[in-house]
Amino acid sequence: GQQTLMLDKPYFRRDLYHRMSVNTPQPTYAARMDVGPHRLESMGIRVTDVRRSSGNKVIYAGSSQKYADFHDLGDVDEYGRLVCANILHSINGAGRKDLKVLYRPKTTGTEGKDRSTHVEGAEFSPMSVYLKDLLPECHCLVTHGSNSGVEAMAAGVPVMSTGDVNTNPLHDLVNTTYDSIISPRVPPAKAVLKRLSALAWCQFTDAEIAKGTAWEFTRQWLDPI
Repeated sequence: GQQTLMLDKPYFRRDLYHRMSVNTPQPTYAARMDVGPHRLESMGIRVTDVRRSSGNKVIYAGSSQKYADFHDLGDVDEYGRLVCANILHSINGAGRKDLKVLYRPKTTGTEGKDRSTHVEGAEFSPMSVYLKDLLPECHCLVTHGSNSGVEAMAAGVPVMSTGDVNTNPLHDLVNTTYDSIISPRVPPAKAVLKRLSALAWCQFTDAEIAKGTAWEFTRQWLDPI
């Protein structure tokens, strides 16, 4: 019955900020924020309009086992294989032989040492290759709730989420069915900029936390008592 404040890695500039979310893993209230883009721009983030794809890669961005445990996804490798199988089924069913699936499991850190890298029908994309270098050729990025979705949408790439409103801060701007991968919905540019601008107000520096600025802004989203 207690309200919670979750602290985690931020959406932008992971060298300086910490993400805050009240009562849910992702700040669902970001969709209700009415803020300008100044804070986002001050972080050096440039937003590209989400485009109709000209790329030929569908990227599945996986997560850690810790994330999978938190969200009751089971074994993270099995979950990744299932998602990729569903993507391939949709692509093959539509006869889109031009589209390739990149399987990008999270293979950093100690638990990444034993991470499976093989999915039948998909190409392995190692973490040593930066996501930003893959996005220009990306038709659609698929993820449960990885921050890769935010990065992709900021770069103008459509996103499909296997998560829900509590796990994806772009929940109403992303695609949610495997069939949509073939011709993913493109959200309005103004809506994307507004949401990313709101997410910039869901992360704070050490100085802003120490000064109380972070809590003063975040506490307004607590549930009424």
